[in-house]
Amino acid sequence: MLESIRKAYLPPTQWPCVEVDEEKCDGCGRCVKTCPMEILRMRDGHPVEEHYFDAFRCIACDSCVAVCPTGAIERKGLYRVLEGKYRNTDVFPGETDTLPKPFGDDTPQRFEDYEDRLTETERVIFKRRSVRLFKKEQVPKEMVARVIESGRFAPSAGNCQPWSFVAIQDPEVIDDLCAKTERMLNLIVGLAFPSNREDFVRRPLHQKLLATVLGLRMPGNVDQRGAVGAKAVYEHSHHGLFLGAPTVILVLKDKRGIGQVDLDTALCVENMVLAAHSLGLATCLIGLMNIPIRFYPRYARKTLGIKPPFEFFTAIALGYPKGECDRAVKREPARIKWIV
Repeated sequence: MLESIRKAYLPPTQWPCVEVDEEKCDGCGRCVKTCPMEILRMRDGHPVEEHYFDAFRCIACDSCVAVCPTGAIERKGLYRVLEGKYRNTDVFPGETDTLPKPFGDDTPQRFEDYEDRLTETERVIFKRRSVRLFKKEQVPKEMVARVIESGRFAPSAGNCQPWSFVAIQDPEVIDDLCAKTERMLNLIVGLAFPSNREDFVRRPLHQKLLATVLGLRMPGNVDQRGAVGAKAVYEHSHHGLFLGAPTVILVLKDKRGIGQVDLDTALCVENMVLAAHSLGLATCLIGLMNIPIRFYPRYARKTLGIKPPFEFFTAIALGYPKGECDRAVKREPARIKWIV
């Protein structure tokens, strides 16, 4: 019974691992600071993986690979959930991932060998990364407005343009949002995910059942990858919800919008993210901002100005990257069925 409950939200999983070439590694620690799962630690001048629970492991995002200035890090293996509702062994077409292959099988193996053949748009798409290393330098308002302007011209059903924006550069407001989110995450995610296996065993049965029900009712929010990332926010205060970014843009959606409002608003967000990176800025999407919006409605209305018919959609951490962060990394092959 206990094991079946555990598999409902901590399923058997095949995890990737990070390998470090110590001869190349200069000990800068950028990989440790950028890991969204907080699984890397510096030991004897080099990064190593440390797992204190099964769900805290590598999710193959390759953020560490992208920010390493010496090419010392390589990720080996793929993220595979073997059982349960999150099982993905039957949805990926193979056991390999590759760098971008815009020219099919004729694409050279090294990105640098074909980068000059790509359009500027393709280069931004392939090299853009979710950045977690931000400078303290503030982004000028005209640059923020320029990013938002790119979002304004995204396509939308019926041309209803169902979006609105809240641009925050007040550090006190940003810190307050971080504190409110961390407080609620500690209550919610801490319930579903114990800190270690012994903690899980000690928990009362009703608490385990409640965590399982949460997983069944909100499968997209209790996937172990998202939950572990959330734990990193409130268990490691230096991590921070917005990762030290000096600007936060809240993207809102008009719930009265025509057709698929979420799709339209997501297109707006993607335009903004790509525009930001083309301008030399860095971004990271912060979906966890829905926590303070939901649990502090008066604060959301009075301080942030989020009022009906608009609802929170996502947040964008925006700033200047600390060092080189954009780089092409490997991804799973596309799932395509051709009908010709």
